[in-house]
Amino acid sequence: MVFRKAYNSLVWASSKDRQVHDKIKQGFEEHAGRLIQVAKRYVVEEKISQDIVTDVFLRWAFAEKEGLNIEKNLFFLLKEYTIDLCVTNGNAKSDTQNNTMGPVCTVTAESSGEEMFNALITLPALKRNAYNLVILDGYAPSVAAERLGVSEQEIEKLVRNARMTLQGK
Repeated sequence: MVFRKAYNSLVWASSKDRQVHDKIKQGFEEHAGRLIQVAKRYVVEEKISQDIVTDVFLRWAFAEKEGLNIEKNLFFLLKEYTIDLCVTNGNAKSDTQNNTMGPVCTVTAESSGEEMFNALITLPALKRNAYNLVILDGYAPSVAAERLGVSEQEIEKLVRNARMTLQGK
């Protein structure tokens, strides 16, 4: 189990309906670990990431209580919820004035996932979230701009600067 508090919250929330409870438990056990990794790319702090994932499952449980169906694409739905909560968590706009290059850290094609994560967390939040949305999560710059509340040109500039920072240029 990734984190007990989240699981206990879900058990409590679904305790009146055994079928819903079983499906939530299955979804949580299958997807919570990966969702925390997604959340950590945006908000960095472990506790906040866990709280966001807990909230995602609670929202999903109550929104889908009628006709709950755990299917192959559930992870992608939950990932969307997670990204939305991360971006609206306040961290995305916390440093809109700080768009400097940030510390130099080099990531190459041979870098491990952990090296990439460590380099990403050195980026200012807005730049990190723009990079995450466009490069790692595959959103169009226009969608990323809308989610982060900046122009599409600003997103492209942030992504370009993030790439340069990560490559050490």
